[in-house]
Amino acid sequence: MRPPLAAALLLLLLATAGCRSAPSVVSPPAPPQPLHHVTAAECGACHEAILREWQGSQHAQANPLKDPIHGAMYRRMVGDPTREGVTEAGGPPHCPACHVAAAAVDGTTKLDAEPVYLEGVTCTTCHTLTGRAAGETRGGIHAYTRSPDHLQGPRFAGRSAARFPMERRGAFLGSPEMCLGCHGLHTNAQGVAICRTGDEASPAGGGAPCQACHMAVRDGHADHTMAGGHAVAMVARAATVEVSAVRDGSGVEARVVLRSRISHAFPTGAPFRMGLVEVTGFDGTGGEVVRRGAGEGEADGRLMVHFTDDGGRPVAAVRATRIARDSRLAGGEVRELTYHLPRAVARVRARLLYRLLPPPLAAQLGEVAAADPKVVAEAEAVVE
Repeated sequence: MRPPLAAALLLLLLATAGCRSAPSVVSPPAPPQPLHHVTAAECGACHEAILREWQGSQHAQANPLKDPIHGAMYRRMVGDPTREGVTEAGGPPHCPACHVAAAAVDGTTKLDAEPVYLEGVTCTTCHTLTGRAAGETRGGIHAYTRSPDHLQGPRFAGRSAARFPMERRGAFLGSPEMCLGCHGLHTNAQGVAICRTGDEASPAGGGAPCQACHMAVRDGHADHTMAGGHAVAMVARAATVEVSAVRDGSGVEARVVLRSRISHAFPTGAPFRMGLVEVTGFDGTGGEVVRRGAGEGEADGRLMVHFTDDGGRPVAAVRATRIARDSRLAGGEVRELTYHLPRAVARVRARLLYRLLPPPLAAQLGEVAAADPKVVAEAEAVVE
């Protein structure tokens, strides 16, 4: 007996379907995350102590949206850090190349577009660098060669199959060249050097690499707080002060000696930082008789770079056409200052003070820069 026609057709379709496989849909592999987009939290999953140190560093606050002083100056000189297409002097802003390297690599000026941008100088900013770029005149991240797929470590190489394979690059990571792409020479649009820490380093100060002071080994690893000009304890290592005082015919002569303990100038880095020698004279009851803020003569106690325009008028570093004078304490320098004080002075106190911003600029920026000067060193002497 033959099967009904409908049943026969059903059997035929089933048999035909068994002879060929249904087409499979293959999704393209997801593009790998760019290494410079890896966040500090991903690294901190294994390196917890280093993550905590970095979180307390100025590197972690380098984005102008994190640092109030940098943010205020960025808005004044460049524009809105959350807007795409911002230009400076007709080209890309120069600040992100050091302060938000991942954004500079991506060619964006919207400095909150990716989570890693808000981390400023983050783990992969430094740990993807393989060397200095030969012949490169730009600063910041552009001054280096980088690996797109391997992290760079100090001592050992990781497995090539690891999520983040690592190459050994200890000699470079421990050298000044590692730091000086960002902390070395910078010029303004007029070609005036407004930061030249690399050129300032002097054998008289010990000639040690930057990391010896700013990333000293602690608990078996380099300290990633990377303390610098914002850390009072680090600034206090920069210099010592000595003072002596004697009576002369008309009053009291106080002699102040500054001794540099570092290999670069003090202060260094941002061109608006300044030091100031303050000398105060007290009478026999402890009352203040006089206070002076600078030494007398050519080498005074105001330690800063004096930027001017062509007419000799003081201007901000970004607008300067020349350096009229650099009165900072050079690496390893010993400087003596003399102060003539009233005869009523019986005791003298000398202090070396440090400001992130000079008072006029701090006044322009308002509350974000309202910080008292920090004491670097001080000494006292009874008048002989």
